[in-house]
Amino acid sequence: MTQTIRRTSAVALVGLLAAGASAQTPELYQFDVAHAELGFQVRLVGFNRVRGTFEDYRGDMLVVGEDPLRSAIGLSIDVKSVRTGVDERDEHLRSDAFFDAARWPRITFVSKRIERDGSGFAAIGPLTIRDVTREVRVPFAVTSPKGIDPFGNTRFSVAGRLTINRRDYEVIGPAFWNKAISDSVEIEFEMPGRRWDYNRLGWGPATRASGGKLLMDAIEKDGNAKATTDVWALFAAHRTDTSYNWSPAEFQKAAGRFAQQGKVSAAITVLELGLRVADAMALPRSSAALHTNLAELLLRDGNRSAAATHATSALARDSTSTAALMLVQFFSGQPSSDVRPPARSGFGLAFDTRRSRLVLFGGSDTAFQRLGDTWEWSGGRWARVDVPGPPARSDFAMAFDARRGRVVVFGGRTPAGLGRDTWEFDGARWTLVDSAGPSARALTSMTYDDARGRVVLFGGSAGSARMNDTWEWDGRAWTEVQAKNRGPAGRASHAMTYDAARRRVVLIGGYDEDAVGDSWDWDGKAWARAADGPEILHTAAVFDVSSNRILVFGGFHQDARTAQLWARTESGWTTLAATGPASRAEHRGVYAPGIGFVVFGGIGGQGMSVAERGRAKLNDLWAFDGARWNRLDP
Repeated sequence: MTQTIRRTSAVALVGLLAAGASAQTPELYQFDVAHAELGFQVRLVGFNRVRGTFEDYRGDMLVVGEDPLRSAIGLSIDVKSVRTGVDERDEHLRSDAFFDAARWPRITFVSKRIERDGSGFAAIGPLTIRDVTREVRVPFAVTSPKGIDPFGNTRFSVAGRLTINRRDYEVIGPAFWNKAISDSVEIEFEMPGRRWDYNRLGWGPATRASGGKLLMDAIEKDGNAKATTDVWALFAAHRTDTSYNWSPAEFQKAAGRFAQQGKVSAAITVLELGLRVADAMALPRSSAALHTNLAELLLRDGNRSAAATHATSALARDSTSTAALMLVQFFSGQPSSDVRPPARSGFGLAFDTRRSRLVLFGGSDTAFQRLGDTWEWSGGRWARVDVPGPPARSDFAMAFDARRGRVVVFGGRTPAGLGRDTWEFDGARWTLVDSAGPSARALTSMTYDDARGRVVLFGGSAGSARMNDTWEWDGRAWTEVQAKNRGPAGRASHAMTYDAARRRVVLIGGYDEDAVGDSWDWDGKAWARAADGPEILHTAAVFDVSSNRILVFGGFHQDARTAQLWARTESGWTTLAATGPASRAEHRGVYAPGIGFVVFGGIGGQGMSVAERGRAKLNDLWAFDGARWNRLDP
């Protein structure tokens, strides 16, 4: 293999990348692992060699137009699949003495850049083994130039090798074996890249009706809109019917056929419905794959912004997806850890005053799939926090308990239905702390009462019911509080904040049958009606400590999404003239000391259909400093 690599010219790779790709449009080639080779070898006691491989891995190559230096290679390996031909040795390698596969289940590499290297190329990027990440240089070349196989698929192969020091990655072993095994590990690979010819790729078993083919036929007969409605209704009615095949792969096949025929709009429609199906079936890896397909298609269609959003959505659904990682890097021009959260609505946002950072969790993305990712914003940049957390959800309540230093999440919409679970995040891990508090609900709101050290929750919805109950969380249990007076009427989609000057929890707006404009104050015992304000729902409200006033931004007002900023003071409500974020609703806002009223995401524009609202979701970050709006993530 080494001689072949050395003989392969850089011209071959340039020709490979140029053929069939537009000047700047990336194309993903999936590694065909059934025909790939991935091996390693070490020397034992200085004499014989021990060879091994990994049987379970996946990877991709991102080919970008005619510029090989903008392309990328990624590989993700399941550590448990290590094989050296001796079962006892393999188990030892998986143990905490070596790879510790239980704690660190994957080895990953995604190139940050590609450089010319003699007659070939080198991929430079972070290699992560266990919890150690180091930048490596991987020389590689083309062993088989681009061509068409007998099945019509486009293929090529790249091969390479590198040597690493196992000690650099804390793969040490017990004392005896640490001395017996060489420090140097030689890694060698040959990876064939493949793009399917979907026109020749068959559907699933003939005994089961393919959901993708049903949608494809319906689109050709009735158009995108009617076909989507009809096939979604069919899925809802026959989801568990084994005579149907609702695998997301069937939708990928249909979309691939449309795309190869130049029918990009139809292909996008197929993938969007495939995402809804994958979400309903709780298949995050399939969802990530569909998002990457959409990113490619939307970029080909000239919609770079939406394509970038789908790339980050893919990464949110599957953090091990090398395709998603490479697309994110392509769009951002920087490592994936530096990008912002995908566009979303119905999420949670809190400001952790102990650690001085924003914490964002969950919501629903542009395809209205529920998310379960955690992000933090600090020092002018976003970073994803890769820790297990609550099940994916949207339209829940979230607040920061300053006394205990915990972000608290309650309820919302989950793939299993309405939730009533309570979770806490301490900055390092999420913990389920209660499942027997308020009844299951969504579109509720809560805030932290700093004077009494309680999180206060009010209202929400379950089906057509709008609730008017008040609950408090003290870090140990929920308590339903019986107010001395009648208090606010049942409602959902309202806003709550804490007025630190008057030591009162404040409730604003929401809706029952229609939007309401009342505001209320809670002192821990009774609700008191305050000055009426705008009829508003799906808004964000904070208490501005620097000006001793409550600020409310955006939301659904007078049958439209708005960019209006209001203030409530002792003398009543006023509108503030400040140019900043675009009109939106279902966003979130918090007060950050020294920064101001911070607002993120939501749904922009004025479209009301599912597709229009999905396309209009946002992921911009703004702050109002008391006088003007400032963009925090330009």
